[in-house]
Amino acid sequence: MDNAQTAFIVDDDRDFLNTACRWLESVNIPVKAFDSAVEFLGEFQPNDSGCLLLDIVMPKMNGLELLEELNRRQWILPTIAMTAHKKISYAVQAMKLGAVDFVEKPFTSKKAFVELVTRAMQTANYARKVRVEMVQFGEKLLLLTPREQDVLKLVVDGLSSNEIAEIFGNTTSTVSYQRASIMAKLSVESVAELVRVTLRYTVATELDPTLAASSAFRLDRKSIVKKPRELLRKTEPFKRAAAMVKKNRKRNSG
Repeated sequence: MDNAQTAFIVDDDRDFLNTACRWLESVNIPVKAFDSAVEFLGEFQPNDSGCLLLDIVMPKMNGLELLEELNRRQWILPTIAMTAHKKISYAVQAMKLGAVDFVEKPFTSKKAFVELVTRAMQTANYARKVRVEMVQFGEKLLLLTPREQDVLKLVVDGLSSNEIAEIFGNTTSTVSYQRASIMAKLSVESVAELVRVTLRYTVATELDPTLAASSAFRLDRKSIVKKPRELLRKTEPFKRAAAMVKKNRKRNSG
């Protein structure tokens, strides 16, 4: 397990906090305990890695309200919701707010408790790995020129070099050169990999906008990348052909 990860526990039950800390520390899992959601928010840093064990029923700010606040701040932390109150509605609400698991207290088995935390840690480790990869990809996107970014968007949308050349009024060889430059700067070896990684980055930044803070690149699949036919209708060859058709129709009707 990654030693940099910490199990954060938020619970107003002091006895549970003491037992949970003792169990985790006995297997060398770093742990930080808080007896209120407010105290946790005051000390947690967005770059902290690990998992959160969160009691749902607490005074002042309950666990569901804390989950809502974590979502508002866009903090990514795999959360295990806990409660001694057997209400299905708590579980449903917690899962809807992003909790990865929901368990009932009290825990009677140290082994089961440690395994639960370990699974959450593994989820956190994978999420952190993906985040690092996406941040690095965003930094590579900064190396692209504005035109290369436009070409990338069209490549992802499925346009060929010939179609992209018509849209920008370039030669096919120019677009092929731009595409090769894009692939070199983004460290990908095929168009398929280029599309896959770019779409993965797009989805990641939609889920966590802070990932895109260092990059101006935006792949708006609804507006920025328009349908190929709509784009091609704006090219000069298409306009000339349309004008010729219109002229012929007018001549024939006359």
